[in-house]
Amino acid sequence: MSLLLLAGLGLDFGISDEKLKQIEKCKTIFLENYTNLVSKGEMGKLKTIFQKTKKGIIVLGREQVENEKIILDAMANGDVALLVSGDPLIATTHHSLVLSAKKANHKTKIIHSSSIISAAISESMLQVYKFGKIVTIPFPRNGFDPTSPYENIGFNLKNGLHTLLLLDIDSEKGAMPPNEAFEILEGWEKKLKKKVITEKTKLLVLSSIGKDDSKVVYGTIVQLRKLKFNNPPHCLILPAKLHFMEEELLA
Repeated sequence: MSLLLLAGLGLDFGISDEKLKQIEKCKTIFLENYTNLVSKGEMGKLKTIFQKTKKGIIVLGREQVENEKIILDAMANGDVALLVSGDPLIATTHHSLVLSAKKANHKTKIIHSSSIISAAISESMLQVYKFGKIVTIPFPRNGFDPTSPYENIGFNLKNGLHTLLLLDIDSEKGAMPPNEAFEILEGWEKKLKKKVITEKTKLLVLSSIGKDDSKVVYGTIVQLRKLKFNNPPHCLILPAKLHFMEEELLA
């Protein structure tokens, strides 16, 4: 029986001394590089940390993590740490891996950290209890262009709930830029015509949240399209009807 340690790196890819102690006890250390693409600077920072402990990092892409074989095979030889940006289980991405480890009679442990979900809502100054279902805007792929995100935004608006929109990340295309997300939203509106996205629709664009150059801007799509945004990753928030205090904070 081995241990699967899922260690969150937060938004700044920081590793505290206590977190490092737990990670370096593991025989094998993996870093997943697809739920949030790791920059060269961040990768160098991590490698420097683990070189000092004489432990290397094995970088895994989406298929390698979702296939699970590499990770589960490594657990046959000892404890394994999987480093994940943000908070490891805030999304469902790694739930299957945890379940597979448990079915193989391995132990699991989670080291939590900051997540884009809590950070974006906090930075927006909008009231957390007024948020509805979270939506991801995916890159269209080989005819795959789901409209369920549009439907979920409409449901949230109808019920007076704000929508956090996470933008897709692709190993080849990189992080989706806000302008492409605007085009996809407008495309869904033209297709479904339910007046979820209109000329008056206002959005928040949040850039580089958790980093020194983080920025939040608010406006209509027409206004936002004219702007240059900070470095990725980005996310959007589409507010429903605002509380008077929310209006003042966004003004």
